[in-house]
Amino acid sequence: MKQLAISDFESKIGEVFAFSREWNGAMIGADLVLTKLVPYELDKRDRRFHDTTGKFRSMPFSLFFQGKHDRPMPQANYSVTQEGNPETLDIFITCRGPNDEGTEFIYEAIFG
Repeated sequence: MKQLAISDFESKIGEVFAFSREWNGAMIGADLVLTKLVPYELDKRDRRFHDTTGKFRSMPFSLFFQGKHDRPMPQANYSVTQEGNPETLDIFITCRGPNDEGTEFIYEAIFG
């Protein structure tokens, strides 16, 4: 599986991603919109600065998604697809709570 980078998502802000998984014998999921990308600074002592094997991701980041549904989806790994892209991603998300208006839920996926 390809290591994902923040650059893989920079042009996809505002686009819809379909999240799905089996949960207690039923398929659950929702369409979520990618709303924000957040890169994280690395400490200069981090091994990633000196790794020449490509084993370590060069820059950790978070993706934030938002979706409107009755209750938050459970924190878990989800199969993620996007219209027009044949690749299926496996992404772990956690619910960060409702948005400021209380109309949608915010989810975060961290890539480290």
